[in-house]
Amino acid sequence: MNKFDPGSKLMEVIAADKRHPDRTDGNPQHSSPWDIPLVKEGEIFGTAVEYTRSYGLVEGHEPDRAYRVEWFPAADIKRVDRADWHGK
Repeated sequence: MNKFDPGSKLMEVIAADKRHPDRTDGNPQHSSPWDIPLVKEGEIFGTAVEYTRSYGLVEGHEPDRAYRVEWFPAADIKRVDRADWHGK
């Protein structure tokens, strides 16, 4: 059985890795699948799926519900408690 799903979010993460703003910032580290942080960046509620020293890869939905995976400066990303998280 072919486990490759072209519609999966994994393809978005791979594409975002190529757009990392600072290639000298180190190799991206994956968040533990058992403890993926819930975060907020601006108006986007999502999860931090990868990180480097200075950036975090946030996966989430914008207020208009558009799906987005993008690197943001670590200082702009805030952890959110589950009770305060409004993501999808």
